[in-house]
Amino acid sequence: MSECSREERVEGLIWYLSVASRSFSSILTFSPPVDYFEMRLHYGLYFDYKFRALSEGERIFKKIDVDFTHRFNADFPFREYVHLLRNFIVHQGADIAKGGVVRDQIVMPLCPAINDRTKTMTCTLPTLFDLAVRYDAAVNAAIVAVFKSHPHLFDPPDISGTEMARLVQEQLHVPPDVKTAIPNLSAELDLVAVHEALKKLRREKLEELLKTRS
Repeated sequence: MSECSREERVEGLIWYLSVASRSFSSILTFSPPVDYFEMRLHYGLYFDYKFRALSEGERIFKKIDVDFTHRFNADFPFREYVHLLRNFIVHQGADIAKGGVVRDQIVMPLCPAINDRTKTMTCTLPTLFDLAVRYDAAVNAAIVAVFKSHPHLFDPPDISGTEMARLVQEQLHVPPDVKTAIPNLSAELDLVAVHEALKKLRREKLEELLKTRS
């Protein structure tokens, strides 16, 4: 398998953050009576995709910001537990929402004890809600630090008119008349302005996905 490009990795990071953000928003709304299936689903999706976002960030940033992982670990002391929790969910289909409490009119599953091959791990935080809030803030803060110092790292690549035409020609679903018109259209486009608009949209999306919430 060929090595992923930086753009593919950034797009992957944005996707992981997007799914995690959607599920985190749902977690904040679980007031009684709660839909048990939805609660189990969104807590599972949240920890899986936020874990993926952090892992993808480490791959992207390892040569850009060598302190990325160190800063995250210093800010979040429950990394090993979240790692095991995510594996517990993904690889064992664990029911992580079977016990919980109600606090401030929000149903919060309790942090379960997790058994691996050598030990049983527990979390000092009482609920998965508390853990998700801490994890969300820590992962976002770690990525924001890189975003602020290296914003260009997240920008979409420049594309020439020739490259745009080539990409369109390769798409089987594009009608022939559109393919024929693309060379003339790309020659008329202000590609610099197009790139600036795409860059602005991506940065705004990242800022929305990485904002602190609780």
